[in-house]
Amino acid sequence: MRRNASTVQFAVLFVIFFVGIASAAAQTPPPSPSPEVRKWDIFAGDWNLSGVAQDAPSATQYKVDWSLHERWILGGFFMQVDQVWKGNGQESHALEILSYDPVKKAHVSSGFSDDGSTWNLTASFQDNTVTEESVSKNPAGQPTTCHTTFEFSSDHNSLSGTQECEENGKRWTTFRVKGNRSKAGV
Repeated sequence: MRRNASTVQFAVLFVIFFVGIASAAAQTPPPSPSPEVRKWDIFAGDWNLSGVAQDAPSATQYKVDWSLHERWILGGFFMQVDQVWKGNGQESHALEILSYDPVKKAHVSSGFSDDGSTWNLTASFQDNTVTEESVSKNPAGQPTTCHTTFEFSSDHNSLSGTQECEENGKRWTTFRVKGNRSKAGV
C-alpha cells in the first residue's frame, strides 16, 4: 500500500499535536487553595476551652469544657474541626468543615452534631477577631440564630469567645469560654 506525502505529514502533525497536549497537561500545576481560605489558619491546632454555657433562655447555666482538633484536609482547601463539648452532665461530639466560597466571597462553615442538629455560618476576620453569624437547627428543625465573637491573643495561642443567640424572639448568652491552643495546626 502506497501513501502519499500529505497523508504522512498529517499523521506526523497529528502525533506532534497530541504529544504536545499530553506534555502540557502533565506540566499543569495542581490547583492550590485561595489565600483567603488560609484565614481559617488562626484556628488550626488543638484547643482546650472552658467556661460557662446556657442551652436556652430559661435553662440553668453550667460549666463547660470544649476541646477542638482543627486540621487542614483535602489539599488545604478545607479545614476539619472535630469537637467534643462536655457540660451539663452530657458529652456531645460534632464535626465542622470550614472553607472559603469564591463565588460568594465568603468564609463559610457547615457543622453536624451527634444529636442531629446542624448549623451553617459565615465568618469575618478583622485583625485578631473572628466574628461568626450562624443559623443552627435542632433535630426537629427549630432554627436558632447566633452571633459569635472569638478574640485571639497576638500570638494566636489563646482566645476568648462569646456567643449570643435568639430563638422565638428571646435572646441569651449561650456561652463564654477561654482557652489555649495546646498544639499548633498543620
